[in-house]
Amino acid sequence: MNKNITKKHKYQLVSDIIVDNIETEKLYSGDKLPSERELAEQFDLSRMTARNVYLKLEREGYISRLDRQGWFVSPTKLRYELARSASFVGNIVKSGLSPKIQVLQKGVLPYSKSVADALKLTSNDEVILVRRLFSVKTTPSMVERLYISGNRFPDFLEKQLNRSIVSIWEKDYGVELKSTLINIRLEALTNADCSLLAVSQGTVGLNLSQVFSEKKGRPVGFSDQSWRGDVAEFSFAIDYEKK
Repeated sequence: MNKNITKKHKYQLVSDIIVDNIETEKLYSGDKLPSERELAEQFDLSRMTARNVYLKLEREGYISRLDRQGWFVSPTKLRYELARSASFVGNIVKSGLSPKIQVLQKGVLPYSKSVADALKLTSNDEVILVRRLFSVKTTPSMVERLYISGNRFPDFLEKQLNRSIVSIWEKDYGVELKSTLINIRLEALTNADCSLLAVSQGTVGLNLSQVFSEKKGRPVGFSDQSWRGDVAEFSFAIDYEKK
């Protein structure tokens, strides 16, 4: 980094220098950046200006802050093509990567009207929750809360749940998925999810919810996902001529 910059444009120029170093691969995904104090000393900035530089680059997706570890160049973004596969695991595998899945929690839930409505269940239906953490390479990427009907999927909790749920539905229960309703919105990650995803408390991420329906039109699962905002970009392919 070059220290020969004018005071008038320091904030933007320091930002541009860091971006240029990332885009020209002088800095790589996962590289640790100087602390805010070190950045301030290196470019003769105030500590507040140095912090604002990093916050700006965080908003733009170039860098991310790991709780109690410092600032790092953001991971290379996953390309999640939502129209290609209903399964996150299937999407990532088709991209040539192998996701790691950790089962955090599994069990039967008390009746929840919001979940029952999403899955079109009655109060007599048993609702199963599976909470999982997905990591790609060494980066924790997404926390999923998956809700399904225990009546529709008996013995589900005995399955090996650190793999594609869609493949379990297909192979073990004969489910043929017909459609997936997807909603995406920004959300402030919970403190628990921030800890799991190795980001600072208060970090804004993405919430992606999916309702999976089988060929008969019956919902079979509701997936509520909290994503780190810097690890993935979502794409849709729409053919208007088929409409």
